[in-house]
Amino acid sequence: MKCADNSSIVKRLNRIEGQIKGIKKMLEDDKTEIVMSSENKL
Repeated sequence: MKCADNSSIVKRLNRIEGQIKGIKKMLEDDKTEIVMSSENKL
């Protein structure tokens, strides 16, 4: 059971890592205005 828990945690961490890399790339490419404007539509 512990392996299944660890596997689930690793999958979640990988997803979070991908999201952070995407945010970092947007910041590096200076695309923060796009993010801000899409958040305002919510």
